Amino acid sequence: MICKVCSHCGLCPGDSPVEKEISVLTECGTELFHTSNSFSPSDIGIALDIGTTTIALRAVSLFDGHHLCSFGEPNFQSKFGSDVVSRISFSLTPEGFEKLHDSICLQVSRMVVKAMQICQSAFLAKRMGRVNFKRISVAGNTVMESLLAGFDVSGLAVWPFRIPESFGFSSNAKKYLGAYGFDQEDCEIYFAPVAGAFVGGDTVAAMVAAGFHLDDGKTKFLADIGTNCEMAVRNGITGEIHCTSTSAGPAFEGFGIECGSGAVEGSIVKVDMENERMVCSVIGGGKAKSIAGTGLVSAVSQFLKNGLIDATGAFTDESSDRLVVSGSVYLTQNDIRNFQLAKASVCSGLEILCDKVAKVEIPEVYLAGGFGVSLDVGDSVSVGMIPESLSHQVASLGNGSLAGATMFLVDDELRKKALEIAKQSQVLDLAQYDGFQEKFVSSINFKKNVG
Repeated sequence: MICKVCSHCGLCPGDSPVEKEISVLTECGTELFHTSNSFSPSDIGIALDIGTTTIALRAVSLFDGHHLCSFGEPNFQSKFGSDVVSRISFSLTPEGFEKLHDSICLQVSRMVVKAMQICQSAFLAKRMGRVNFKRISVAGNTVMESLLAGFDVSGLAVWPFRIPESFGFSSNAKKYLGAYGFDQEDCEIYFAPVAGAFVGGDTVAAMVAAGFHLDDGKTKFLADIGTNCEMAVRNGITGEIHCTSTSAGPAFEGFGIECGSGAVEGSIVKVDMENERMVCSVIGGGKAKSIAGTGLVSAVSQFLKNGLIDATGAFTDESSDRLVVSGSVYLTQNDIRNFQLAKASVCSGLEILCDKVAKVEIPEVYLAGGFGVSLDVGDSVSVGMIPESLSHQVASLGNGSLAGATMFLVDDELRKKALEIAKQSQVLDLAQYDGFQEKFVSSINFKKNVG
């Protein structure tokens, strides 16, 4: 029975339309897309970005795309290794794979149940009835998706790397999470397709969020800058997609830097020079306690512009063992060297991708991840991390992986597009790429690079 006036209580299909326009908000704008799926107001879905360090979750209404809740947690697998390579190695030890698999499945199950409870409480408070949990969408790097799905990752331990599964499929969620406290009978789980061993579903999801599936004639670059940097380019003329990954080391995450940290309260995220004095933007305001990755880029840029370091990265004052950024926060000569190696990895990778596309006047460049949100493009160009040719139209995508995963919840056509992107992508192995070493070495010094 349908009420004369639908109150969207969620207890029946009500006046749910057959086709709707849904939107997902990203840092660079609102991505609009359509769905032909007929969802009721009570239907909800949960998107997950399973990162090596952090797992991010977003719950939305499948009926109208309305954001219901979001939160994140540190990846519990970190106790078995801080990066992908160390976890692959741990998986090869006795019981190592089972511990990694159980850890991620248990955590995802608990996070999903927590989100369901939050959504149900909100529905009851608004007298909207019971929630109907319908879909889970997962995007993560190849190792993280494999460990969640229970696929052996030993093929990713040595070259030539073999992916255990290309993903891009959906199944019953209870099949994967039922043994870990998840008891929903009629819920689908979808795994985003992967392009290669180290270009995973998170990168494919971010490519969809950046519009790589659109045949609009625009050349698009994507860069997710962190400890492991995934980069991709779509040729606006031919439609070809090239992608790669490179290890920049932990400098952008604050590790290996004496006063470094993540983007936490008290950390410096931007540095300017006013009247020969460093002026710092600090998260939460107040006294600076550390320096985050974007602050590191910014500080080095100011030191370079003001002659405190030379083109080789050496301190111009040879008697000094540190350069003060603010108060007790400083950079050492070794910090500068670690930064140079990290920025050279990014720049050389982007330059190689530039070589793969026709020269265009103003390509679109999307920076994904938390690092990209607060990165000053001018600073990154001045230190030679982003080629100057890519600096004219840059937008922050925010968590592109989570945005793409959310889009997969409500638009089955985008799942097909993601699969096409993954199959079409030509993955470049920089370690085997002719000329990479030369580009890397030439990018270490500070100079403006031409892509």
